[in-house]
Amino acid sequence: MWSLRISVIVVGCVATVLAITFNSVFGLWYLALDVCAFVLFPQLTAVIFCPWTNAWGAAAGAIVGTFFRLSAGDPLLGIPPLIRYPYYDEESGIQYFPYRALSIGLTLLVILVVSGFIKYCPIRSGSNFKREQSNGSMATISSYL
Repeated sequence: MWSLRISVIVVGCVATVLAITFNSVFGLWYLALDVCAFVLFPQLTAVIFCPWTNAWGAAAGAIVGTFFRLSAGDPLLGIPPLIRYPYYDEESGIQYFPYRALSIGLTLLVILVVSGFIKYCPIRSGSNFKREQSNGSMATISSYL
């Protein structure tokens, strides 16, 4: 419960700072659309088509997607590019590589991999990486691969 309260306060503070510092309503709209595209769309897709995904995968995917999206740079936020993807134009500073699509794909991939690892490879002390199936028999990790 305390983590929810802290995250609400942090998100509210970040939103307030962004709203005060931005000079353009279009810039705020564009930023919100971008965040929905590379964070929320892969999570929604994973929840609808892969019901075994979980919150750990969603959190890991959001972190990885945010990193790769912001590493391409953002002129609205004043962030210079950290990663110069292929087709980067040095003169204009524009990324012609579809880095948003890459970010969306990586977010979805990380959600699936981390959720699958958490679901099918629970680490319990003394379990020797075995998982009890619904019929009572034990299965090793290799039986899921």
